[in-house]
Amino acid sequence: MKRVILLLFYTLLVYYNLHAQSLSGTVYDTHTKKPIPEVNIYLDGTSIHTVTDANGNFNLAVGKLINTQLIISHIAYEIQIIASPFEKMPEKIYLKEQTNILVEAVIELLFTRKQMLKAFREQFLGQTRAGKSCKILNEGDIQLTYDRDARSLTAYCREPIIIENEYLSYKIYFGLISFQTTYLDNSINSKNARQSAFYGTSSFVDLKPGDKKTKKRRDDIFKASAVNFFKNLSNNSLKDADYKIFNNGYPINQNFYFIIKDTLSQKLIQIDPESNINKIAVGYNGKKVTGKITVLYNKKQQSEITFLTNKFHVDRYGNINEIDQIFYSGYMGQQRIGHMLPLDYELPDK
Repeated sequence: MKRVILLLFYTLLVYYNLHAQSLSGTVYDTHTKKPIPEVNIYLDGTSIHTVTDANGNFNLAVGKLINTQLIISHIAYEIQIIASPFEKMPEKIYLKEQTNILVEAVIELLFTRKQMLKAFREQFLGQTRAGKSCKILNEGDIQLTYDRDARSLTAYCREPIIIENEYLSYKIYFGLISFQTTYLDNSINSKNARQSAFYGTSSFVDLKPGDKKTKKRRDDIFKASAVNFFKNLSNNSLKDADYKIFNNGYPINQNFYFIIKDTLSQKLIQIDPESNINKIAVGYNGKKVTGKITVLYNKKQQSEITFLTNKFHVDRYGNINEIDQIFYSGYMGQQRIGHMLPLDYELPDK
C-alpha cells in the first residue's frame, strides 16, 4: 500500500539553558551602516513579534521561554537568523540588501500554473478540514516549477507566504526556504504523491484570542499531534494522554524501548540498543532505520513514526531537535500547515 510520508521542516530548533526574559538590539544596513526601521523581529514558530523603531532599535518581550531561533526579516534585505538568541545575542545586527533573483522562465508542457497551484495547496496546506479552510493571500508571489525527470514539484517565494487559517483562526507568515513534492509518476494528482517536504520559518497572529470554540479546535488538533506525542513520551505519560504504541502489530511499553534522561532544559530520549525496534535492516532514503513504531491516539488516529536517529532531545513543549531524522506517515503524515500551531502552544492545566 502506498503511503505519503511528510517531512515537515517548519522550525529551526536549538537547545540550551534559557535565562533571559527579553531580547534587544539594533539593526543596521551592512553597506551604509545606517539603522533600519520597520524590520520584523520574531521568535520562529511563535506569535512573539515586534518591529524596529525609527532608530533601528527593538526590544522583544518573552513571556514564556522557548527553544527556538530569532528571525530578523525585511522585504529589502536578506533574512538573518540568530541561532541562540538567549545564549548569545549581538547588540548590533547587520543586514545585507536583497539581491534581485532572476528566475528563468520555464514553459511547462505538462501542467498549467493553475494545476500546479492546486497541487501545491494540497501538499502545503493539507487536505484535512483545517487544511482546506486555509487561504493563501499572496499566491501571485509563489513561483512553481515541475521537473519531468525527477517527477517533482518545487516552489519558491521571495516574500513570506501569508496564510489565513479559518478553522484555527490564525494568520501565518511562512518564510518558505524550500518545498518539494515527488510523485510516483508524471501526474500531480494527490493520490500519486510519494513524499512531501517543506522547510521555512513562521510567525503567528491570533485572529480570535479568547474564543472558546477556536480554543477547543486548537486543543483537539494539538492532542493528536506529533508534538504532543513526544511531549508525553518524554514525560512517561502516554497512557494519560490516550496514546498507545505498537511494534510489528503488538502493543509495547515505552520503558522497554526508550531511555529517557533529564538534562538542564529538555529531555534526552534514546532508543534502547537492546530493543527490537532498533533491529530493522531496511533502509530509508539511503539511511539506516534505527526504529519504527505505530502510534494510536484515542483509538482512532493511527500513525507510523520512523527513526533515522537513535537519540534526540524534546523541550518542554514537545518540540524535537532531530526534525530531519524522524518521519511520519498515516494521520501525522497528513498534517501540514493547516494543523500547524505555535511552537509554544500548550494545553490548559488540568
